Amino acid sequence: RIELWGDEVDSIRYFNIVSQRSTSQIEQIEIYPAHEYILERPLNEVCNNIQNSVYEANKEQIIEKDIEEIKNGNYLSKVERYFNSFYNSQETIIDFLNNKYIVFIDEQNKIEARSLNIKDDTERLIKALIEKEKIVPDSLINTDSIEYTRDTLKNKKLIY
Repeated sequence: RIELWGDEVDSIRYFNIVSQRSTSQIEQIEIYPAHEYILERPLNEVCNNIQNSVYEANKEQIIEKDIEEIKNGNYLSKVERYFNSFYNSQETIIDFLNNKYIVFIDEQNKIEARSLNIKDDTERLIKALIEKEKIVPDSLINTDSIEYTRDTLKNKKLIY
């Protein structure tokens, strides 16, 4: 529980959820962002990257509107669309696993079938967006294939 006095923190305390009574006072606490997007570069650099990216001429108005929103700090809804302008590379949880971890893979044929279904769905969605003259989000284009996942897992400890 954090109590404020104006825009100053007056106290920080743990409390019992059931009784709503404070249990102990603490001096500091770490508060994490309310979303998973942590910016790697300043927003003006992101906007420059978007402007320098190649998009069809009929998308200019949409892109300019998006850039204005990003400059005003409303970028969360735009990250998926312009992922490659926000971030240098895309990572998955597999990238963070070292040799201390064992990966258990259950029903490999179901995983591969689901991966193919996702790939087909993504391709259909991209085709539909192109037909409707919409911007295809970078997050759809960046989707990893099952082959990439297999190659990444090759150097990990696996149990099937």
